[in-house]
Order: sequence, then C-alpha cells, then structure tokens
Amino acid sequence: MDPKVYEAVREAVAAGLTRPALLIVAITVVLTVISGYLVAFAKRKAENLATKKDFDSLKLQLETNTRLTETIKQDLTKELSLWPAKFDFKRKQ
Repeated sequence: MDPKVYEAVREAVAAGLTRPALLIVAITVVLTVISGYLVAFAKRKAENLATKKDFDSLKLQLETNTRLTETIKQDLTKELSLWPAKFDFKRKQ
C-alpha cells in the first residue's frame, strides 16, 4: 500500500471516522489499484497487438523480397549457364 494512503487512513481513524466511512475509503483504494492494473494491462495488450501487426507486415515484406531475390538469382544463373554455349557458337563461326 502506498505510504500516503496508509497515512491518510491512519489520520482518518485518529480523527474518529466511522466504520462505513473506512469501508468507502478501502473500496476506493481497491478500485484505484484495480483500475491502475487494468489500464496497464490494456496498454500492454495494445503494444503487443501493434508489435504483432508490425511483425506480420515485416514478414510479408521479407517473403516478397526473398521471392524476388530468388527469381533474380535463377535468371542470372540461367543466363550465366548459357554464356559458354554462346561463346562457343560465336567462336565456331
């Protein structure tokens, strides 16, 4: 419990607050803690969702880039494999 809250409760008891008033204070403290937790939880979930969407987007970009790179690599390999045959054909003429 926060020291300030603890001190406020202690002062309230010393001032003679009744039991229902202390119950209201206790409920308020509990609800404040729970709402703080829920806000932090929602923020973390939102961060995780944003990270997942970013990851999915980057994964798709990487897959596209890899496919393009492999296509270029295959085209260059095919072209380079034909060079000796072209060179021999030109030399024989």
